[in-house]
Amino acid sequence: MRRRIEGRMKDSKDFFKKTKNDNVRKELKYFINKVEHKTGKAIELGCGAGVNTEYLIKNGWEVIANDIEDVESLLKERLNEEELKKLKFVRQNFEEMELEENDLVFACNSLPFCENDKFQNLWTKIEKSINVNGFFVGDFFGVKDEWYGKRKNMTFLTREQVFRLFNNFEIIDFNERNNMFPKANGEMKHWHIFWVIAKKIK
Repeated sequence: MRRRIEGRMKDSKDFFKKTKNDNVRKELKYFINKVEHKTGKAIELGCGAGVNTEYLIKNGWEVIANDIEDVESLLKERLNEEELKKLKFVRQNFEEMELEENDLVFACNSLPFCENDKFQNLWTKIEKSINVNGFFVGDFFGVKDEWYGKRKNMTFLTREQVFRLFNNFEIIDFNERNNMFPKANGEMKHWHIFWVIAKKIK
């Protein structure tokens, strides 16, 4: 099933045009600049126009960038010849994607679009793919989100459910957002989002 992430319009090209100059996620910047880590292999699930993938590569990471849409050309436009050697693009539904062993999974505004009955299998796959001392940086939608109860093919979690996902991790940073904020198309929406930065310890 084709995903339409966040404000993605019927015309995906329109969505990517609107988001290709978005700022790098502040949580990813925090991870790169404030959390002690070594570079290695990263996987971005739902990379979109590629701003975060670009940031990771320019900070020394090798990145497997995934999206259901064919955004490979957008990614390559952002990188020079040497940086392109650190990029691998996989066009696939991330629920079905085989995840290579990695040192970081980054998932911004993507995991909530997994169907609820498939989410636990996806999370188990993500957790297993991350090496010990590797990291997860990403977000989940909460049950106070405007879309909760309206979009059946999505996953919404309580605060407690999010914390239970990280039993084998040390949570480094946790942030809850529960407010009105515009979507990519400019329309206002009430968001309920949990952002997590966590280190796998076992």
